Amino acid sequence: MQIERVEAGTLTYTVVKGEARVTKANSTELILKTGKTVLLTVGDSLVEPAGMVHYGENQTNKPVILLSASLFNANQPKAILTIPENK
Repeated sequence: MQIERVEAGTLTYTVVKGEARVTKANSTELILKTGKTVLLTVGDSLVEPAGMVHYGENQTNKPVILLSASLFNANQPKAILTIPENK
């Protein structure tokens, strides 16, 4: 499980498999399901359960800063980087 919060910038976030729970800065909550994309901005947060697959893109010329907390086994990597099939 991972929890992130956007501290700066705009992140284009897409769920490839599974779902993520997004809480917008205005407290609106939504479930982002497979194939869906959302723009995450300052104050937005999300919860990624185990087993889901996603990717994030910075499509702007400004930095994106995320605060992240993770619950993993000690020998498990925080991320496994891949190139999305549709890119």
